[in-house]
Amino acid sequence: NLAYVYEALGNYRKAIPEYQRAIQLAPKFAYLYVSLARNYRALANFKDAIATLQQALKIDPKNPLVYDELGWTYSISGDSSRAIAQLKKAIEVDPTYEVPYGHLGHVYFVQQDWQDAVTNLEKAIELGGNRLEYYYKLGIAYVNLKDCDKGKQYIDKALLIDSQDTAVQGALTWYQQHCKK
Repeated sequence: NLAYVYEALGNYRKAIPEYQRAIQLAPKFAYLYVSLARNYRALANFKDAIATLQQALKIDPKNPLVYDELGWTYSISGDSSRAIAQLKKAIEVDPTYEVPYGHLGHVYFVQQDWQDAVTNLEKAIELGGNRLEYYYKLGIAYVNLKDCDKGKQYIDKALLIDSQDTAVQGALTWYQQHCKK
């Protein structure tokens, strides 16, 4: 599909009409709506991204990916309460799906709800998630919970994945500033 090519190249404006054409050909394929919504979201068109994901839910109301994408879109748009509700719904539909735990952990992290951030990010890792951001965010969260040893363990894991990443370096600096021994 040409839409995938445009999307991979970062040309979201050209990908959108191609996904719309694909949806006309396969209107019951929820993943096409998710892909279209991701392109809207990449252009910060949250209104159309949300509307498109809501259409996908009508087609496939038991699809955890759709709830996760809707929650993530709400999160990026700044609506954390709706983000949390949709991400929890994704987890309810499939409690073995790692991604919504990671996204939910991120939302709580941004809200500085350190304990809920830790709970969800650790669950994402337990389910097989090995994403850099899980580790450095856990490191920062544990430092904020006054558990510097656990914080350092997670920051060290992030450093093993990518020691040059600026967010990881920021987490290490955060640790050094708040956990002086």
